[in-house]
Amino acid sequence: MDLGYTLTPWPYGLLVAPDELEMDTDEAIDLLMETIEFVCDFWCLPMPSEFEGWEQALESRHCPGEVPGYQTQLGPHLNWLRCPSAWMEGGLIPLAVVVFASHDDLARAAGTWAGYAYFGTVSLGEGMAPMLTESIAIPYQSFQHGPGILAHEIVHWLQHVFGPEHVVLSEGMARRTEDAWEGDNSFQRMAAVFAESGSLLEVPWPLAYDVGASFTDYVWSQSIHDRVELWESSCSRSTNICEDYEALVDYREEGWRASLSGMEPTEADRVLLEAKLQELTLVQAMLKPVLSQSASDVLSTIYVFQGTQEDLAQFWDLISVLPIEPDEAAWQALEERERTLLHVAMRNAEYAAPPSPSGELLLSTTDVFWLGEVDPGILGPVLGELADLREAGDWPGYYGRYVELLREIIAEGTIYPDLIPWWDPATDRGES
Repeated sequence: MDLGYTLTPWPYGLLVAPDELEMDTDEAIDLLMETIEFVCDFWCLPMPSEFEGWEQALESRHCPGEVPGYQTQLGPHLNWLRCPSAWMEGGLIPLAVVVFASHDDLARAAGTWAGYAYFGTVSLGEGMAPMLTESIAIPYQSFQHGPGILAHEIVHWLQHVFGPEHVVLSEGMARRTEDAWEGDNSFQRMAAVFAESGSLLEVPWPLAYDVGASFTDYVWSQSIHDRVELWESSCSRSTNICEDYEALVDYREEGWRASLSGMEPTEADRVLLEAKLQELTLVQAMLKPVLSQSASDVLSTIYVFQGTQEDLAQFWDLISVLPIEPDEAAWQALEERERTLLHVAMRNAEYAAPPSPSGELLLSTTDVFWLGEVDPGILGPVLGELADLREAGDWPGYYGRYVELLREIIAEGTIYPDLIPWWDPATDRGES
């Protein structure tokens, strides 16, 4: 059976690409190797050892256990691809780089538009169970036109071997690496605004990337030894990653804040920080099937550091106006995006909750490709209400409620403690 995908071995795993792209796999593998070399050089890390056995496994189509050092099963639906547990002990897990033809294809497979690329468990789409080796899922455009995002996800792959990650450091290190490749340091402008009154111990999720990049840049700039400390702190093997992060912040925050003291944030900087807090690019993606060009233009102005407070208000005013009723394709595109509301709500709640006593993580932040199997819990009636309005063809009712939820769940970051099984909100602590 033709799966529609080509699987090509490379020194650290597999490159998985849809046949329709007709990718030059040699060029793609060269880019992957170049990106890994850049990441390791940037962080003063040794290049990881290459894995063996991929070509043998692919050519033989052996079942699990029949190929020493590698396990694979390639059934008619590419049901799963798995590495042996021995490779997880003291070393990196093989990496499958899964390229999607477009961001929409990736988002549909993941069940969420709240991300542009992912590291973790990856499925190729509906009816295909996730591959059970570590994977990077990335849209072809990002893979083709600059590997900054690829470098970001490779950092997460390298971090994975060290253990649990603290979000501000792990995303900050990944974002800092991405921006180093692209020559962008705009994260410092966002951090300078945040540092005026914010604490590194209370960084909102949407700012974890910019503020984390700034903090890791400060530590990174001190010495090679400090770069190693970042890896040890961001991916601690201890049972309490929050305490490890707090210890690093206690030691470094004063110097980090002083390093930003010479910057003078502009109104445009403050406006962009607020737009990022409200995750307006995600709001835009959620409304893309019916979004007006005027609203997109306003958002573009904000994100090139030319926005004003009036622009923020205007964006919400523009998207609050009922668009013309969508055609069938646009209705379907909006329906596909509804589950993103659950993903964002779960992510926000988990980020705000105390750590799980057992170290448990929700699928929202680790395996988004399993999201379709997650019980929506308290948000079930909300998603059901949207579905009822959609199925009734009530466009004014549906759109009005949809925008309300975009504001409540995404822009305002409303927390739903009931989504976290170990959180007892009455005492603001996890249940033991």
